[in-house]
Amino acid sequence: MLLLRDWGVSTSSSLLAILGAVVVVNCGGTTVTPNGCSTQSIAEAPLTLGAPGAIRRDYWLGLEPNPAESSFVNSFRDVISLTTSPTGTDKLTSLQTHGFNPGEEGKTSDYASNFGERMRGFIKPPVTGSYQFLVSGDNQVQFFLSTNDQYASIATAIQGCGSAVLGSNCVTSTAENLNFTLPTSFSEPRQISVPIQLEAGRFYLFEWYHREGQANTHALVKWAKPGESVGDPSALEIVPASALYYPEYAVPSGSGGGGGDTSVSPSASGGAGVAPSGCP
Repeated sequence: MLLLRDWGVSTSSSLLAILGAVVVVNCGGTTVTPNGCSTQSIAEAPLTLGAPGAIRRDYWLGLEPNPAESSFVNSFRDVISLTTSPTGTDKLTSLQTHGFNPGEEGKTSDYASNFGERMRGFIKPPVTGSYQFLVSGDNQVQFFLSTNDQYASIATAIQGCGSAVLGSNCVTSTAENLNFTLPTSFSEPRQISVPIQLEAGRFYLFEWYHREGQANTHALVKWAKPGESVGDPSALEIVPASALYYPEYAVPSGSGGGGGDTSVSPSASGGAGVAPSGCP
């Protein structure tokens, strides 16, 4: 299930994929719908780097306002985002969310209710050294950073989250916030990741989930670069556009697929390349 979770394959298609050749769904439009996508084998559709300066956001509007479970970001991540097509897809130019409508790029709080959003992309650190990531959100957020440009370590972390006791902290996530906080508050221990060693010039894949119920909302990710301290979060920057790359999926010639950027592969910059995990 983890291998199929982000490829836009329906439950019925998943069984066929397991029994036969595994397929990946590739969409050229802004709204992901499996029926409108072409299929390719994983080996023929490597993940490549899109344009720098932005990441992908898929969002689901009109969700249940008051879920019964205390960790409802988990059910959004593991059920809603895997079994239903998103309302839409757009881009973020930093690791701070904003309104969904055109012209709301500056509206970084209280922009909607009853929704979920999933962000993914690559981070390219400017210098080699120890980094820490800090998350803040209302209601709940989870941020997963791979140990390289591949999805495997994220999948392992999410699998660990799925087996965690309902309502407990997801101890395998890089950083998370399960109790709504102000944008300036980082008082929960799990909001700050352990130090993570990153290498300049390499690309690190990430996934970031945000689930909102009602009333106030926001979500952001800051980082403490080498030489900076998490002791004063107000002095740290939100991860900026200069460190971000959009995830694209190469479409082999003759496949009939739409979209996809065949420009730069992570492996060309020292990484091992990434199996595709979503629609471009």
